[in-house]
Amino acid sequence: MTRIFIDGKAGTTGLKIFSRFQNRPELELIQIDEDKRKDPAERAKCINDSDITFLCLPDPAAIEAVALVTNPKVKLIDTSTAHRTLPDWAYGFPELAPAFREKIASSNRIAVPGCYASGFNALIYPLVSGGILPADYPIVCYAMSGYSGAGNKGIAQYEAADRDPELDSPRQYALTQQHKHLKEMGAISHLARTPIFAPHICDYPCGMTVSVPLFADLLKKRMTPADMQAFYAGHYGDSRVVKVRPLGYSESMIGANNMAGRDDMEIEINGNDERLLLTPPLAVSECRNHTVEMAKIAREAFTESIKLLGGYDRKAADRITELEQSLDDYEDKLGTFLVKISGLELTDEDANIVSTLLHTIGDFERIGDHALNLVKVAQEISDKGISFSDEAKNELMTATKAISEILDITVTAFCDNDAEAALRVEPLEQVIDKLLAEIKDRHIARLTGGSCTIELGFVLSDILTNYERVSDHCSNIAVCIIQIGHSVFDTHEYLNEYKNAGGKEFTAAYDGFKKKYALPGKA
Repeated sequence: MTRIFIDGKAGTTGLKIFSRFQNRPELELIQIDEDKRKDPAERAKCINDSDITFLCLPDPAAIEAVALVTNPKVKLIDTSTAHRTLPDWAYGFPELAPAFREKIASSNRIAVPGCYASGFNALIYPLVSGGILPADYPIVCYAMSGYSGAGNKGIAQYEAADRDPELDSPRQYALTQQHKHLKEMGAISHLARTPIFAPHICDYPCGMTVSVPLFADLLKKRMTPADMQAFYAGHYGDSRVVKVRPLGYSESMIGANNMAGRDDMEIEINGNDERLLLTPPLAVSECRNHTVEMAKIAREAFTESIKLLGGYDRKAADRITELEQSLDDYEDKLGTFLVKISGLELTDEDANIVSTLLHTIGDFERIGDHALNLVKVAQEISDKGISFSDEAKNELMTATKAISEILDITVTAFCDNDAEAALRVEPLEQVIDKLLAEIKDRHIARLTGGSCTIELGFVLSDILTNYERVSDHCSNIAVCIIQIGHSVFDTHEYLNEYKNAGGKEFTAAYDGFKKKYALPGKA
């Protein structure tokens, strides 16, 4: 007879497990006196007397319970989030892959998967491990759940006679993107990027849907809905827990409570070959979101490449190369998709956004190219033992600070869709142009005076040229932001008005940047 102890039997999970086990003749349930259920010594006795202990506790209490184990034969099954991503614990989802099943069979420490995470990993783990979904794909996951998952307090709140009317409608939560299942979702599916997760709690007791929309042409392998359905069916085979519905199973809607009271899940594939092409406004929005990711990658790549100029590091250089390749991939796939969208029936506003995004992705990709150029310069400096004079170092530091600021203003303005912030790019770009020209003049003066060499001049020129090109790309991107934000599509005329209509705002910004980035000393 197997001896079972449920530590935390009073909670919703513990009560459910107890109700399933209490009439099983092959199981003996170890009981703890109600007044001693929080007594560590009494809990330790029950745990170590058991063959299997279920931990139905909050994370801190679950961690405490593990520390009470002195009997090496006790098998712990933890329903909290505390141990789900630890390497010495088995993740309790055997259907994911044979390796999961084998580890569960041989382990005395098993972590029960989270509810949302189970649905998510059932969808994403096979795609990543199967080489279909890139590990750094910017995943957005939507989910809907009944209120029983909120525990006793949540159940009481929803079932109260005088409850808040807001509870009549679905409520989105985890608004800060800190949901406790995110760590598990990323770790189990081996993701390089944390997903965006938008869960909703709704006015029904049990049941859940978890949905992940994907762009077909951003996958590593292009797949139709039929291809995807066949892939999942092959992966899960004849599993009794994870079943794959035939294509077209649901005609128009999927009810989140259809599987309430059951212990399995069903995967359903919907959509079309292009995924979002039939809803152009949503497609435009998603393309912009992906371009935001490009912007952040471009900033990271260039910022890291600048650091290499002060000391070359092979691992950092390899990371920048990976980021640049990611930018290339984004430009290729997004460009192709945007061209397809542009052939659809779009509003004038969406058509203009698509046009500007097509230009913007090219600028972000070029910034990545310049980051890679600086990696090569940094390696040359390291290999040849090149060292600049103190004057040149100070000048280069000033230029580096200026180029870092214009890139940061540009990327932040693009991510926030802030046209007012974008207006600060043009005055700084003009200051940078004059700053770089002055540094070149100072270098020529030092070269003429014999305090600098032609070789150093070539390296300095390479750095300044890449700085200048990045500044130009920032200016191009700012123009696109202004076009969208101010609904003006003769942007050059708009900028001329900004500079010349009294000139106060532009001049104030220009003078501020000019003072901030004035070169130290004399040539």
